Amino acid sequence: MQRIFPLILATAFGAGSGLAQVPKSQGFVYQGFGSNYGTAFGHTGAGGEGVVWKGITAGGDIGAIYPFRAPAEVFGVLNVNGGYHFLAGRKDTKWDPFVTAGYSLFFRQGSANGANYGGGVVYWAKPKIGIRAEFRNHQYSVNERGFPEFRIGVAFH
Repeated sequence: MQRIFPLILATAFGAGSGLAQVPKSQGFVYQGFGSNYGTAFGHTGAGGEGVVWKGITAGGDIGAIYPFRAPAEVFGVLNVNGGYHFLAGRKDTKWDPFVTAGYSLFFRQGSANGANYGGGVVYWAKPKIGIRAEFRNHQYSVNERGFPEFRIGVAFH
């Protein structure tokens, strides 16, 4: 993993200078990495979103969060979000910065309600394929730190 991350960044920032339109909708897959009170965890998932009006988006994703030291303690998380893409539909850039926030449902044997918020950027390296990088925090209680993570993934439309 330590060698893959610099390669992804080099690809994102060093890709050709040709322009592609920032899409109004996208699907994505991701791998997240974070820490909750000293316990490192991974988060694997997929989702999608679309512009509903002038950069305002609606979407969601579903995934599995698991501690690296005890992967059997995996639990699911479903997010339903609103967001804003600052450059949605623009034809003069490959960069697509965004913010997002919404409802989270954590589930395993039972379920718990929560919230999530974050932001990031998609770099559209090819007309239909981009590299998505974002920070996201899943909050299950106002008194807890939640699950802050950095996600890296692929976006497509």
